[in-house]
Amino acid sequence: MSEKWLIVLNTDIETPIEMLMQKDHRVCSAHFDKDDFIIPKRAADPKNPKKVSLKKNAIPRVQLVATDRLELQP
Repeated sequence: MSEKWLIVLNTDIETPIEMLMQKDHRVCSAHFDKDDFIIPKRAADPKNPKKVSLKKNAIPRVQLVATDRLELQP
């Protein structure tokens, strides 16, 4: 699965996973479809809000969204 992510994110697929983890790489949730998330019906602990997580087969979509465009402008 990680190889697909690296391809989509235009990253060298030979990059060791350990190196990626050391650099704390992240992908913004805006780069996923709403169907890529698991949303619990209710929180297990009332003190904690619902925890949304990615499905194991989710792959980011590289598309420009409003926040990306702002970051790209000089």
